[in-house]
Amino acid sequence: MIEKPDDKRKLEYAMKKTTMILTKAISIIVLALVLFAPLKAADAITILSWNISFPFEDTKEFSQDSESFLGVALEYRAFFHPNISIGAYAGWHVFNGDTTRTIHVETEGDNAYKADITGKQFRYINSFPIMLNLHYYIGSSRGAQAYIGLGAGTMIIEERVELGVVAAKHTRWHIALAPELGFKIPLGYNLSGLASVKYHYAFPAKRITGEKYPHSYLSINIGFAWDQNFFY
Repeated sequence: MIEKPDDKRKLEYAMKKTTMILTKAISIIVLALVLFAPLKAADAITILSWNISFPFEDTKEFSQDSESFLGVALEYRAFFHPNISIGAYAGWHVFNGDTTRTIHVETEGDNAYKADITGKQFRYINSFPIMLNLHYYIGSSRGAQAYIGLGAGTMIIEERVELGVVAAKHTRWHIALAPELGFKIPLGYNLSGLASVKYHYAFPAKRITGEKYPHSYLSINIGFAWDQNFFY
């Protein structure tokens, strides 16, 4: 909807949105923990990573951003075979930029509005991937491993355009896939270092412009993985 946000409303909106997304993400992780609880502690790992993302095509065109260092992800993987894991993944990636190019926006709801916005705008994309995933590992679990994986689920995409005190926003759930290629290196004390490349693709759905387009971006992920024995 088109709105004139003051600082208090912006803060309330941000807190409400963050709480909603984190609740959904935590629910997915908790569900994975419950489903895979029968596995031994050493057969599961938790991953926390920092993500550097590079938007493509329509995502780059809308956000006017070439790269983003604003990304974080939490993941849980359970091994039902020495070289195969299944798990859950949740992330938060932000793209933002500014432009003076005219954009047509269409909002929804009781105060639906259509407008052409011209002038210096600040544009934002908040992407929240929430997926189940499957990974295959090459090499011994006691040493360095390469792995390939695929995530499937949803990406919640929020697009926002701000011009002065006026803002237009649009949020949509997309069906999404995320293939991944990475490496896992033991560091000792039940802790491992990880590095991977993940391609996020959200299938076309209606966007703030009123048209249907996909979202896509590539993330370089650097993080740590630990199993439950890390805390004992």
